[in-house]
Amino acid sequence: MQLQKLVHTGPSHEPLRIVLQGVEGVGKTTFASGAPGAIFIGPEDGGGDLDLHRITVKTWTETLDAVRALTDEPHDYRVVVFDTIDFLERLLHLHLTKGEKSMEKIEGGYGKGYKIAAEEMLKLITSLDALRTKRRMSVIGLAHTEIKKFDDPTEAAYDRYQIRMHKDTAAMWSGWADCVLFANFDVKVRVADGGNAPEILKKGKAVDRAPDRILYTERRPAFDAKNRYALPFEIALSWDAFAKAIKWDERDARCRARAVAPVKRDTNAPPTVEDVSNAMRDAKGRGWTTAQLMEVVDSFGAAKGSEIAPDRRAGAIRAFSGSPLSTTQPEAK
Repeated sequence: MQLQKLVHTGPSHEPLRIVLQGVEGVGKTTFASGAPGAIFIGPEDGGGDLDLHRITVKTWTETLDAVRALTDEPHDYRVVVFDTIDFLERLLHLHLTKGEKSMEKIEGGYGKGYKIAAEEMLKLITSLDALRTKRRMSVIGLAHTEIKKFDDPTEAAYDRYQIRMHKDTAAMWSGWADCVLFANFDVKVRVADGGNAPEILKKGKAVDRAPDRILYTERRPAFDAKNRYALPFEIALSWDAFAKAIKWDERDARCRARAVAPVKRDTNAPPTVEDVSNAMRDAKGRGWTTAQLMEVVDSFGAAKGSEIAPDRRAGAIRAFSGSPLSTTQPEAK
């Protein structure tokens, strides 16, 4: 394999991966509901009175089924929102314990249950990357926070907001995401004597007005956050403000432009080698690599490489582009 064929330059234009953590009632769901073409996955009561497109899940298996349906079936959704990922973790723990024992007792204890849970959560995250590849959908994972002591190896320990999940699964989501955002109320404090003292305030009286809701994009001692897009440190907690800062419309258009166009042909006729060649040529022009297309083929259970039957490959590309699938799929040679 030649190195030149493996190296690519320029922006990736891939669908975004966002984790939004925030305190109770700050407006995480309302924020995500502003995303164009959003579909929510979560409990039945998630979102309150918001007019959302929602897939209600009550078990871990139903969650995996929902992601699989979004990946395999044609649709017009552009963003999938998990409301919330800490809720999904609870479903996973119930799935593993089967309601009979605690996570601490799985496989004899000693943290083995949480290790198994992390492995299962990784399978979900991997399937989300397949969803992003095949359907060009961005992913938003909402999460509640809790205040926990953080043992800073360079400083004294202090309290900070952290995702309300086991540390291993929380770190997995944070490491996977392109943006980890923290949402909180910006509470103003009034102090005596004009409030001009430069020292850090320990006590004060909250100003009697509705606090602003702020989205933070960079890490601070009180919370974890990051972004790979040079976002400003503070953004108003609204989809419109975030979309403007990250240039969402422009990114989304370039991202979706890289999707493989449907093969224009009589779908009732069996796919031909020419169909495959045209689709691959179209994919190359849109920036897709052979390796990315082979991932789609792999989802049908075929092996990688040139030995894949042409009609099998055409069927995979047609599925990727949203065209109807044949009910029969030839086996690989």
